[in-house]
Amino acid sequence: MRTWIALAAGLVTALTLTACGSKAGTLQGSTDALAAADTKSIEYSGTGKWFQFGQAPNPTLPWPAFDVSAFTASINYDTPAARTQMTRKQVVEPGRNRPAPVDQKVDQYVSGTTAWNMAAAPGGAPAAQAQPAAVEERMMEIWSTPQGFLKAATANNATSQAAGTGSEVTFTAGKNKYVGTINALNQVEKVQTWINNPVLGDTLVETAFSDYRDFNGVQFPAHIVRQQGGYPVLDLTVSSVTRNGAVDLAVPDQARNATVPPVTVTSDKLAEGVYYLRGGTHHSLAIDQQDHIVIVEGPLDEARSTAVIAKAIW
Repeated sequence: MRTWIALAAGLVTALTLTACGSKAGTLQGSTDALAAADTKSIEYSGTGKWFQFGQAPNPTLPWPAFDVSAFTASINYDTPAARTQMTRKQVVEPGRNRPAPVDQKVDQYVSGTTAWNMAAAPGGAPAAQAQPAAVEERMMEIWSTPQGFLKAATANNATSQAAGTGSEVTFTAGKNKYVGTINALNQVEKVQTWINNPVLGDTLVETAFSDYRDFNGVQFPAHIVRQQGGYPVLDLTVSSVTRNGAVDLAVPDQARNATVPPVTVTSDKLAEGVYYLRGGTHHSLAIDQQDHIVIVEGPLDEARSTAVIAKAIW
């Protein structure tokens, strides 16, 4: 009996020392376990579902679903840059009138402060189409991968606090705040951040990771679920992962040299003290009161809203 007690005590001591030595549930422990410091790039592929954010027919329904038969994300953490390729098809759902399902090919890029899509012109080769409004979201997707989150946390002086048997790690990269949960197995379980949306304002984006596996020597989740605005926008089952492969994404001239058109607002007087503010795709109404101005609709983004306000008080 004494021998078994001694062995058990020795085992507990060994486990305790191992846990302490590996800093279980901490930023450093997770960085070591997922080899984040030595990960320059990562590429993961899989299948699942993608959802059209913002296109629900009423506020109580989730975003419309698409079946994803092929998905590949290629990320260079050093640049940073990323390419997402996807083949998706609309899901026929009862009670929703949807177009006939056809395969849609998606080829999206971001590199530094430039984002673009590659789209085939009728009868021609694919051409770059600048997407300046997509930079924030696509950069968020880079830092919302497990290794990406850990690298960004280390580079941006993250703070940590105990959370259950693991920890909660918080940092700010650029103008975006990130909050991640690390469990006792040194796995990144969840990453939260907030990005601007023209309709919802600062919108929570939450990415959850589960079923970690060894993919060719790298620990990576086999299941990824991203939610935005309270409903899923991606539900992916990962089938393959490659670490530190070549991910060289040159920015095409069409995207690099693209300019954002200036915001213009014109004013039409509808009645005494009532003005129709037009320009672009969204319009507003200004109503001049005795000591203030009421503006109905300040759409799209901060640049548009600021221009509308400036026109109203001019």
